Amino acid sequence: RKLPDFMPLAVPADLADELALFHGDPSIWWIGQFVHYAFRFKPNLQNYVINAGKKMGFKKVIVGLHIRRTDKLV
Repeated sequence: RKLPDFMPLAVPADLADELALFHGDPSIWWIGQFVHYAFRFKPNLQNYVINAGKKMGFKKVIVGLHIRRTDKLV
């Protein structure tokens, strides 16, 4: 049978049953794994980020959050 060109929630058939045993939403887990792999840093950038954090004195995880406000009111 012909499959659609785009199947974002499609978990490979050979993994689906096992994933369902340990995760409530296998599709979300699968997408998370893919995104984690696709957006991983190259080693030189990873080292740069780690060294920059050390220079700034970061000792724990730092999270940045951008909150959009008035630009949608125009």
